[in-house]
Amino acid sequence: MVSSSGSRQRSTHVPERKLCLTMFEAKRVMNKASRERKHARRAERLAKGSGGNIPAAAPPAQTA
Repeated sequence: MVSSSGSRQRSTHVPERKLCLTMFEAKRVMNKASRERKHARRAERLAKGSGGNIPAAAPPAQTA
């Protein structure tokens, strides 16, 4: 016989999963913004020409 506490346990699992997905999405968005700022700084630095003897490499392709 299945107790009612088992179904309560499963019902609390869904919001926890949603919370984890929300946190993951927030982290992904922050990482993407950080990556874009990094690429912008790099492009600006290369445009200034303060790279010294380091040859300018092609910027990596942006992924969706």
